[in-house]
Amino acid sequence: MANRCQEQKVNATKALSTPCLVEAAAIAKKYFWKNLVEVDLSEVTDPKTTLGRWLSINSVISTDSSLAIAQENAALSHELHEFRSIGKGLCAEVFEKVGTGHVFKRAYTPHDGQLWNDYICHLRIYRHITYAIAESPFSLFVPEVYCYVGKDDESWWSENRAKWPSARLMEPMDLLETQRILPLPTVVRKSIVELFCPPHLRSQVSLDDQNRDCLIRLYLGRRRAYIPKASFSLRNFEADLSIVDDLRLEKADHARTMAVALAVLHWTSKLDASDVEFVLGSAPTKMSLDDRDASSLPPNTNTRLLQSSKKRAVHLWLLDFNRCGPITMDMSGVATAVDAFWMNDPYYPRPVPQDHPDALLWYAFRDQYLAQSALCASDETKRDRLPQKFIDGLVAEARKRYEEARKRDQESSGSPRGGGPPRGGGPPRGGNPSHGKSSSSASRGGRRAGKWGRGSGSQGGLGSIDELL
Repeated sequence: MANRCQEQKVNATKALSTPCLVEAAAIAKKYFWKNLVEVDLSEVTDPKTTLGRWLSINSVISTDSSLAIAQENAALSHELHEFRSIGKGLCAEVFEKVGTGHVFKRAYTPHDGQLWNDYICHLRIYRHITYAIAESPFSLFVPEVYCYVGKDDESWWSENRAKWPSARLMEPMDLLETQRILPLPTVVRKSIVELFCPPHLRSQVSLDDQNRDCLIRLYLGRRRAYIPKASFSLRNFEADLSIVDDLRLEKADHARTMAVALAVLHWTSKLDASDVEFVLGSAPTKMSLDDRDASSLPPNTNTRLLQSSKKRAVHLWLLDFNRCGPITMDMSGVATAVDAFWMNDPYYPRPVPQDHPDALLWYAFRDQYLAQSALCASDETKRDRLPQKFIDGLVAEARKRYEEARKRDQESSGSPRGGGPPRGGGPPRGGNPSHGKSSSSASRGGRRAGKWGRGSGSQGGLGSIDELL
């Protein structure tokens, strides 16, 4: 490979000519895609195989979707940089500025504390996660942070007011500008609809413009049989363990990546990670050549051609930091972090008994969390064993929920059934454990770990994660 590249360089130099556009793209592509795999969908015939291949991390696909074309056209014309709503959150509505690769979170109320908190925490988390991931074998992306635009910024609003889609939105409001996580391309959206959307809704869903903004929430802490609902949306489509397994996605790798992120947020950023999200989304393939790669290219190779929104790679993204709060480096901080874990959507694997089918996934998450904590926690934090006490607190809370569900099952049926409570017998997902108990639960977890704390992870007959928790 190196010899061929050197030969190409020599030949190009002798010819004293710049490579044509086609040649330049082909040459540069070999260097940029050394860690990526292009998916050839011409060989794929069913939607399950399509999703399984394309949703694998570092897969690349070519897309001629209307969104990609609009993005490229808008990028060439400043007049086309209009704002379009792509989602709503608790403290802000999210708008893309078409063709720029930027999004703006628009606060619902002036000078909103949550949006400013999002900005501060986002800056901190971006810096810490970027450094930690660079030093690890894992792949995780955090959107770049650009700026906070105040409602009183007359210069910005004068330039951009007319680009908002309604008179109401033209009224100045505080904005947070960040990198956009691009949605999953058309072929993925069509496959999701074909596999999971009720047949009578498919046409309506396919025509709904909002469903172009498709991201997948990765729920590794929930396993439920998929039941079609009365409505269906591709915005924030929820993929729990039943779907992840069905598509054969890399759940253990994702679990370890989430563990790295959570450890960094706890012990480097010193945040509780409250209400953060992990989603599968895409991004244009961007060139990452260093001087060694570039020196092997023919002179004047046009590497700009690789930066196209028509070629996308899938990534796991971490986002939404408006509800993150500080934690102290003591047992009070551990209790706060344990509460935040259980209040969040079920992205992380949950503690389960060692004979549960998903025990190995929990062990992968637990062990990676402790390993990363050993790298990023302070000496005092490690001496006080706070990362281990956080894990112990999770196990103690899981055991408490399991026992409460078992007791309810006994009260409702008169006797326990099998090795665990009936389907749906656990407390509601994300319930808030009582404050003041998490700290003591955390300290008890290590002494009473039993079959919850360690084990071989052998398959057993207990119910699903949701049945237990």
